[in-house]
Amino acid sequence: MELKPDGKASDPWSLCSVKQVKIMKCFLTVLPMWFTCIMLLVLFSQPLSIYQLLTVDRHITHQFEIPAGSFGMITVLSLTIWISFYDRALVPLLSRMGIGLFLGIVATTLSAITETIRRNKAINARFEDDLNAVLNMSSMWFVPQLALYGVAEALNVVGQVEFIYSLFPKTMSNFAAALYTFGLALANLINSLLVSMMDSITLTGGKTSCLATNINRDHLDYYCWLMTFLCMINFLYFLAICRFTDQHHHDGRSSLFPEAEEEHSANKRFHGV
Repeated sequence: MELKPDGKASDPWSLCSVKQVKIMKCFLTVLPMWFTCIMLLVLFSQPLSIYQLLTVDRHITHQFEIPAGSFGMITVLSLTIWISFYDRALVPLLSRMGIGLFLGIVATTLSAITETIRRNKAINARFEDDLNAVLNMSSMWFVPQLALYGVAEALNVVGQVEFIYSLFPKTMSNFAAALYTFGLALANLINSLLVSMMDSITLTGGKTSCLATNINRDHLDYYCWLMTFLCMINFLYFLAICRFTDQHHHDGRSSLFPEAEEEHSANKRFHGV
């Protein structure tokens, strides 16, 4: 191999340093696992629950009514509460991430069941074409699924960021935040593609789209069940990835960069875990 006078390779593409090889190994470990959180981020990017909440009774008292857009605070609140206990949980990182994905499945299942009940109530009350009608259904039906979304995000997404931090050296600590931000953008794109796909499939044969403008007549529950199915496939993919992930990474430690392992251990000792 020809070297320059300063000791560097004349052709840097044909020679890599040991650190570059280690970083590439980290990439190959992280990226397959990172793809598993995309489906969960797709769930968080959906604004459909706001349209559902506009059709149900959101009164807490006779005078006070919760705005439909404010129900997202339930997810934020459950996320905040769980994060305060996150470091106290004596559960390996991959297990936390897996539990988060499983809770995402439970949340989407509850979402599909709740939407089926809401739509049936609208049809039985003959409100199919009255989008301003308020159904005899409490908005509290939506609280469990919104709370589960927050816990799922705390377990999986936060676990993903911590998992990436534990693998890469401190000089690449921003990579975890960059991956999360890119994941949010990709999740919004996937969500748009799924909606377009549902429109294309259900519009065949001159039929009405299941995601048209009339939420009381259309089948939003079909979309919820589709999301549940995709989350189940994603969970199986996660289990398969875990089988091929080095056992040493199951507790969030990496032997590729000792400084990352030492920092992770110090954080655990600081939090008393």
